[in-house]
Amino acid sequence: MGYKTYPEYRDSGVQWLGEMPSHWETRRLKYAAPLRNIKIIAGESHLPYVGLENIESWSGKYLVQDAANDLEGLSSRFYPGDVLFGKLRPYLAKAFLADFEGMCSSELLVLQGKGVQPEFLVRFMLSVGFIREVDSSTYGAKMPRASWDFIGNLPVTLPPTEEQSTIAAFLDEKTTQIDQLIEKKTRFIELIKEKRAALVTEAVTGKFDARTGKPYAEYKDSGVEWLGKVPAHWEVKPLKRGYSVKLGKMLQPVQQAPQDVLKPYLRASNIQPDGIYVSGVKEMWFSPLELGVLRLKYGDLLVSEGGDVGRSAIWRRELEEAYYQNSINRVRGLEGNNNYYLNYLLSCIKESGAIDVICNRLSIAHLTTEKLNEIQILFPTAEEQSAIAAFLDEKTTQVDQLIEKTQQSIDLLKEKRAALITAAVTGKIDVRNERI
Repeated sequence: MGYKTYPEYRDSGVQWLGEMPSHWETRRLKYAAPLRNIKIIAGESHLPYVGLENIESWSGKYLVQDAANDLEGLSSRFYPGDVLFGKLRPYLAKAFLADFEGMCSSELLVLQGKGVQPEFLVRFMLSVGFIREVDSSTYGAKMPRASWDFIGNLPVTLPPTEEQSTIAAFLDEKTTQIDQLIEKKTRFIELIKEKRAALVTEAVTGKFDARTGKPYAEYKDSGVEWLGKVPAHWEVKPLKRGYSVKLGKMLQPVQQAPQDVLKPYLRASNIQPDGIYVSGVKEMWFSPLELGVLRLKYGDLLVSEGGDVGRSAIWRRELEEAYYQNSINRVRGLEGNNNYYLNYLLSCIKESGAIDVICNRLSIAHLTTEKLNEIQILFPTAEEQSAIAAFLDEKTTQVDQLIEKTQQSIDLLKEKRAALITAAVTGKIDVRNERI
């Protein structure tokens, strides 16, 4: 990292801490920062509430969200200077130094920095080694959590008080610089995603000819509010006029006939905006007739009937053989109509909110086969559909590669931040004379 080390070290006596500066000490967490265990009835208090969702992983940032108005049961009370640490799913590394009085989820431990500077403590509790130790102790498969008995007995490195403050101030400055860069890159990703969505919308609604990059010579009113004007020769018709739609099979957990066989099937959750995910795919029983009707073919368009209704993706044979459940509508183009073009168009229809209106989001939403068949869509010529799909495949791939590259640089910055915090609070680097 380019920082100096301390002139003299000694064994900390703790394997995961390793060596530490010779003038530092260690103390069990429960003695350095005892647990504040004040419980209040959440529904009877007007104090601001902090849940796990209000704390950003690894950074310790407080995330402002809409105030919860349906709180029930007991909450823990905290005061300015207390450190809140998430014992649920500790690998998420949620720790927060409170600068206001409030109440918090019972899944957050409230620690009082009596024998350690809280500014130093919150950084120590976000160090990689500490999080790994806590996470290794968790119990419960679905909701893994750690106990205070274990966490409280973990050691904390204790530099002299003034040095704790120096380290905390150093990390505040350096992590702020890193966070600002992360924020800038994150905003860049958001902007290019917005430009990507705008490009897709313009292409599939004919704002320009994908073959030439120029506007069409003549436009007409589409008659559909969100579409606006479209090329004069494009048709607006129900989806069923150019595509066949087939709903999947209802779950069959047991064999009903000797001829039935077990085969892998997809659910709505397998359909994601960037493709079909097949990890964890399960099997169910299919009859010989169903095998012929419901087997997926390369290029099939799969549309969520339930869950996140209207989400769609192209099947690219992620498995050699697969079928699908009745939470999915399978769509195939007829008479030269293009599934790849339709996939882009459906993403725009979904983004416009039109599918939510069709499915009535006030109740449990379902995009039934009947509803999907009746959606009004645009029909360019078959040549234009292919050109639009090819154009968008190229352009969105370029954008997605840029997003991926930027996200990788964000991940590296987060790793750098975590490594810097760990090195400083465990004494692997000496920051006492670093300029702040």
